Parts: sequence; structure tokens; C-alpha cells
Amino acid sequence: MSRTAPSRWGRHASSRCSSSSTAELSLEETEYVTDLVRERALGLPRGRFLVMTRENILALLPPDVDLAACVGRCEIETGRNIGADYVVSGRIIRFGGGLRVAMKLHDTQSAGLVASGRASADAVIGLEGSVEVAAQRLFEPLRL
Repeated sequence: MSRTAPSRWGRHASSRCSSSSTAELSLEETEYVTDLVRERALGLPRGRFLVMTRENILALLPPDVDLAACVGRCEIETGRNIGADYVVSGRIIRFGGGLRVAMKLHDTQSAGLVASGRASADAVIGLEGSVEVAAQRLFEPLRL
């Protein structure tokens, strides 16, 4: 069974996406966006994938690891260290007066980029539907 770990949304170790300080999202808002992505991952074929919760990931990591500061190769290594086959990472930034979410799905064994997705909205409230659609597309390669 493969593990997918959408684990670094947010400014804190409890989430798997780094939220740029310019985006000014609250921890709760950032974690909600993370949960939207995680819910889409739960739609992957059961028995093939185990989606890890924020709490699962934190329990497996050393206490000094700050996932919000972990970018690039670090996020893939972290995924390997917790036994994940795939890892989702992302960023939330303010851009041109709106909000943008950029997500990446990596294979932790090959370090290859499997898929990427983007969502945007003028305000936080508008991100919900856009993130759900982008996350659905992000996981399409794993449905095959």
C-alpha cells in the first residue's frame, strides 16, 4: 500500500504548504486549504493508498523538523523519512491582489515530479472550489 503525505501545508509543522507571509492567511485558513487537498487524496483507490493525517506526520518526525521551512529536495527527503511513496507540497501566496495556491505531487523514490496544480481566487473564501478542482487534477496520475 502506498502512502501519500500531503504534509507541509501551512506555516507550521502541522501542515504541508508554505504560506508566504505576504499571503497573511491564518493558521486555521491554511490548515483548511490543506484539508481540502487531503480530502481529494482520500478519493484515491482504497487499498493502494494510505493518506496520512497532519497528526500522523508530526508523530513520525523529529521534534526539531519545521515542515514550513522545508522546500525543494527537503520535502521529498522528509516524505522518504516518514515512509511515504508520494508527497504533496505547496505554497499559498498573494499575487496581483489575489491569492494563488501552487501544488506539486512528487514520487519520493525517484524524486520525480508526478503532477502539479494551481488554484486562484480574489479572496480566501474563493479558494475552496478552486483548490478542490486543482487537487482533483493533481491526483489523476495516481488513479491509473
